[in-house]
Amino acid sequence: MKVLAAQCATVGWVRDSAVKSISREAIALARGFPRSRGTYHSRALSRAVAKVLASAPVDVIIASTVYTAETVRWVTGIPKVVDFMDVYSEFWRARGDAQRPPWSWADRIEAERLARYEAGIAREFDGTIFVSEAELALFKRRVGPVEAEVVGNGVDLEYFQPADGRAGDADSRVIVFTGSMDYSPNVNAVRYFCSEILPLVRSSCPDVRFLIVGRNPNAAVRSLARDPAVTITGTVPDVRPYLAMAAVAVAPFQRVQGVQNKILEAMAMGLPVVSSSSALEGLGRDPCEGLRRADEPDGFASELVMLLEDPNRRARLGRSARRYVERWHRWEDLGRRLDHVLSDIVNRRTAPRGD
Repeated sequence: MKVLAAQCATVGWVRDSAVKSISREAIALARGFPRSRGTYHSRALSRAVAKVLASAPVDVIIASTVYTAETVRWVTGIPKVVDFMDVYSEFWRARGDAQRPPWSWADRIEAERLARYEAGIAREFDGTIFVSEAELALFKRRVGPVEAEVVGNGVDLEYFQPADGRAGDADSRVIVFTGSMDYSPNVNAVRYFCSEILPLVRSSCPDVRFLIVGRNPNAAVRSLARDPAVTITGTVPDVRPYLAMAAVAVAPFQRVQGVQNKILEAMAMGLPVVSSSSALEGLGRDPCEGLRRADEPDGFASELVMLLEDPNRRARLGRSARRYVERWHRWEDLGRRLDHVLSDIVNRRTAPRGD
């Protein structure tokens, strides 16, 4: 809240509870809506928005993700933009494909309902934004045509910097993965890495260590620490020291959407990254030399062994990674892009119509 208050004229919030959220989910399901519409929308939140709108003039409203769009859906007379970021209905569809009945049935129903809901929101709002060209193309394939803009994710290049000017620890044998460890794509990624890739790396680098950094590791993640080469940190106040001690970062996703901030942050710290193709789709740019693509366990392990055993090459690729984010993912540049997009939407919405 303090960080937001320093950047915003006013900051409002409402208290919620798991019981209320579950009750709203049940009502949403009974009415044929996606369950997640009930998870995130409450009357209290809409009342808080109404209070803000009554207290000062507002040029434009931005709903962050489709999940918050319902909170401002009722507002008229003010341009409204929904920042979809990712196509969340595709997340549920992919999750359903990966699960067994009856959970797969529930996820596929959620995917179908959410896709219809996303289409409706896109038609009603004055503007739509996606995090990448790949997500926009996916939305068009799954949901239908829509006029939209793309504004990518950035990274704080002053906060995330190579430690002491170095691109990773020259003597390190540490491979790092960062992210919320109760998020299913992250869970699946580290489990896959430990079962399919790490043993191959260990055959060439027996002293390798795998560091999993992130909050709320579930039971499946915690069980990976039975391997003495694997360390689970849980919640940490700052991921930078863990990135600084690593030789290389990994993003071994079998399927994931959007722009992976973990990749951008590691690159900003001067770390080379080895990633699966699906984790790179959202970047939308030709990968730099410091961003290594590998999809099969053998190829993934080979890239890691090469980086672990050659600190000079690793440093060079780390510098390439840093230059990449400096070129394409500065928040200042993306902020100007967002400002331009919003100005165009407001001007179109408020421009007088000819006879």
